[in-house]
Amino acid sequence: MITVNEMSGHRAGAWSRYVAILLLCVPCLAHLHVNAQDQEAGKGKKIRIMGKFEGRNAFVRTHHALFLGARLGVEFKFPVRAGLGYYWMQTEITSQLYDPKEHPGNGDSAIPRMRYVMAYVEYTFWEEDGWALGVPVQIGMGETFYRTSTDAHVGNGLVMPLELGVDVSYQFSRWAGLGVGLGYRVMLMSNDEVKENLNSPYYQVRLGLAVSEIFKKRVKK
Repeated sequence: MITVNEMSGHRAGAWSRYVAILLLCVPCLAHLHVNAQDQEAGKGKKIRIMGKFEGRNAFVRTHHALFLGARLGVEFKFPVRAGLGYYWMQTEITSQLYDPKEHPGNGDSAIPRMRYVMAYVEYTFWEEDGWALGVPVQIGMGETFYRTSTDAHVGNGLVMPLELGVDVSYQFSRWAGLGVGLGYRVMLMSNDEVKENLNSPYYQVRLGLAVSEIFKKRVKK
């Protein structure tokens, strides 16, 4: 007999495969439309250091969950960006799957938590007049655990999330820009002690700062 958890796992696996195929196809198709002028414009672009702060909205079971993050990277000559970041789960959701009998003396309720560091690469396949359209790929390593009603951390374990998405950004000045995106997170490695399913679609809003440009501006002063 197939259990509910197995069925949800099959659905999550199917969705992750569909999303991955879609996100891999989008840049390939769009790249066919990049003309010679776009390529020439990219050759003159300077390497910059970029800092980004973002709120990533995902789902834990049927609940909305906000993940906050910050990342620092290098924007190479068109079309690649790469760097490192750190994310943590901000929203507090009381777990319906936590069993206090498995952790005696630590309270009757708990909140699932997740935090991780990640490395990312973003391929920008279209850029014009401050607008950019790209595909970020992120892979991370971190932990999930339960924070109980006694403020204890139990069930700690390693996790490895993989996140694929599509990102639209607008650089409204030399120093700053805004971006939005959507994608899907797949847990390549999960923590069996935390029973919540963390595979999830996500959507996000971010603020980007051109750190190198700001530094140059201050140095010139």
